[in-house]
Amino acid sequence: MKSITFFLFLFFLSFTHYGQAQADILDNPDRFLEGRNKANPGQSSESFRPQKRVVSISDTTFLISASILMNLDADAYKLTFSLSQEADSLLECTRIIDQKIARFLNDLKKFGIDNDDVYIDIITQYPIYDYDIERKSAVQQQVGYEINKNVIIRFDSLSSLKDLMNAAARNEIHNAVKLDYILLDVNSVYDHLFSEAINIIDKKRALYLKATNLKIEEQAVVFSEQFQFVFPNQLYKGYQAYGSSNLEFNRYRSKGYIEEERKKTTRYYDPINYSGFDQYINPNKISVGLQAVFELQIKYSILRK
Repeated sequence: MKSITFFLFLFFLSFTHYGQAQADILDNPDRFLEGRNKANPGQSSESFRPQKRVVSISDTTFLISASILMNLDADAYKLTFSLSQEADSLLECTRIIDQKIARFLNDLKKFGIDNDDVYIDIITQYPIYDYDIERKSAVQQQVGYEINKNVIIRFDSLSSLKDLMNAAARNEIHNAVKLDYILLDVNSVYDHLFSEAINIIDKKRALYLKATNLKIEEQAVVFSEQFQFVFPNQLYKGYQAYGSSNLEFNRYRSKGYIEEERKKTTRYYDPINYSGFDQYINPNKISVGLQAVFELQIKYSILRK
């Protein structure tokens, strides 16, 4: 059995000495299942910051807004590992991957993770084809099977993450696909942020009325509200930094080819900047976690004299 290697002949190749930086919001982890180790364009952390507000909108009404950014820890986590197995027969393929998963699950019990905290997701199962080359002909034929499964693990503390990764490595499971952050009580976060926003608006209203000597009606209306959670996989960025030289390649005079070195992408967590927010809750939190963004606008009517 031989394999066919395709050589890519480059017409012209030119490099300049540079440092490349690109936004890399990893909001689509599934792309890594395709083996694409490169940055994904996505939403910038700047897009979650509050917009500039105009306080006065007319001679009879005005708006007062409050915006809050909050750092908080998740209540639970879900870690997904991806497994792939090839074999000559489908039964052999299934046997090998199931044995690997069984050893992994048994290892997880040492860290208090039972079978109820694990879900096995069967992704794909398909035959594999390759080429049999003899002289000038290439005949495609089936050479085996491949099965892909995901192991989804639920756990309560990020301190367990290292143990889970080590257990996976011991069982030859190397592809950690994604980490989900779970918040169990969304309403309590909303209630807290709404209360804080009302306090900010009440304070602003007192300052504005003192500065303008205006009188307002007792009743007011909620003009707009925005409440959302921003997850870590939305806020990771990446960049590539390397130097290279110029190279010109003539396809008519050379029969060779050019093979580039792999350039690694450095990734880092870039949380939402607190600039522009009226209040920043838990600013000293250093670990990666959830961020909650809350904005509230209340419209007041000005009393006519």
